Amino acid sequence: MHVEENKLIYYGGLGAGFLISYFVFTTILYYLLLFLNKLPVNWSYPNIALLTFSITITGYILRWLLK
Repeated sequence: MHVEENKLIYYGGLGAGFLISYFVFTTILYYLLLFLNKLPVNWSYPNIALLTFSITITGYILRWLLK
C-alpha cells in the first residue's frame, strides 16, 4: 500500500508541475507578444493558451507515433 501511495504522489506531482509550468509559459508568451506588439488585435489569452496546448498535444502525438 505504501508503494501505491508514492506512485500517486509522484504522478500527481508530475501533473501539477506540468500545469504550473504550462500556465507560466503561456502567461510569459502572452505578455511578451503583447509588449512587442506582435499579438493580433482580436486575440486574447485563451487564444495563446489554445495555441500552446495544440503544440503540446502535437508533441505528445508525435512521440507516441515514433515509439
